[in-house]
Amino acid sequence: MCPFPDVEVSGPGSLYPDNFVAVAFEKGITTGKNGGYLPGEHISRAQVVTMVVRAAENLPPGTLSDPPAGFAATWAEFDPIHGPRAAKAEANGLLEGLPLASLDPWGAMPRGEVAQVLENLLHTSEGTTPTAPAGQELLHFRRSYTGTWDVESVSGKTGGRRVSGNLAAWVEEIEGSYFGRVAAVDPEGEILLFQETAAGWDVVDLSAASGFRAAGPIALHERVSDDEETIFRHLVTTDGAGHLLHFSREGGGDWQAEDVTAEIGVTVVGRPGVFDGPDESLGLAVMTPAGEVLFLFDSSDYGWQEQNLTALTGLRAEAPPTAWINLTGRMTGADRYVAFRDTGGDWPFCMPLSFPGSGSRPCYR
Repeated sequence: MCPFPDVEVSGPGSLYPDNFVAVAFEKGITTGKNGGYLPGEHISRAQVVTMVVRAAENLPPGTLSDPPAGFAATWAEFDPIHGPRAAKAEANGLLEGLPLASLDPWGAMPRGEVAQVLENLLHTSEGTTPTAPAGQELLHFRRSYTGTWDVESVSGKTGGRRVSGNLAAWVEEIEGSYFGRVAAVDPEGEILLFQETAAGWDVVDLSAASGFRAAGPIALHERVSDDEETIFRHLVTTDGAGHLLHFSREGGGDWQAEDVTAEIGVTVVGRPGVFDGPDESLGLAVMTPAGEVLFLFDSSDYGWQEQNLTALTGLRAEAPPTAWINLTGRMTGADRYVAFRDTGGDWPFCMPLSFPGSGSRPCYR
């Protein structure tokens, strides 16, 4: 009998999922959440990997072994429950074929990735070795206003450079013509910027210039200056140690790179929420490994500033926060919001500080 009250019960011998959920619970593969199973919610990569490892532990002894001493997991210790199991899965080859460096462990896991992990488990239990793909081909689809769609291989035009996972794309206007831009991560964690030109495509290796490598998804933010003369573009990601990495460019200038964690001493997990900060700065909403929710922004007068929303409210996040700005707040520096799912399953909304010395704004549900 399925123990979760939010799973519809069918009957013995039925193929309805409640019987499979009941067996998974009996075997310790799933334990539910807050007393329920939450069948209508997306399942994260962290949850899938944990359940696969628990399932493997029901197989003959020795199917999985503990990671060797000093093993450096790609996702590091992002969570006390799921982190060790993800490290065990990676050490045993269960995550082969997944571009871990560019995937968010808290992101919803698509069926293709689940199938890859299950195939790897079958290979592991049978003593065979799966073949891991070396990234994916980057394709560009384009059409004129009334024309048909054309497709071209950007990878084929940039020396075979392939990508993994999350992309950030935008369009730039140069002398009346529009050109595509794509920021991506390759299978080795190199941060690449693909640039369309009148002559074709080229690629800029931002990792080669900065020394940074990505282990998380890339977040893009664009903002027009208050005088509407300059476009500021920002790319934000994380490395394998949870360092927050920031690439920025003003107008058509060079890209600048910085390790935000090196300045403020805070590591993060998951994809940052990005939005307009005050005085043409970048605002970030992030989650720490301990579940603290922080609001960060880069002030030209004060450097990176931090507001700890968890310290103000006592609320901790279960998944990375999202953030946005009300259109009326663009000029006033107000009406910025951060939302996240807390450990109790609620969704608080917070109005973080907009600048040093401004008054505290509480969270509400």
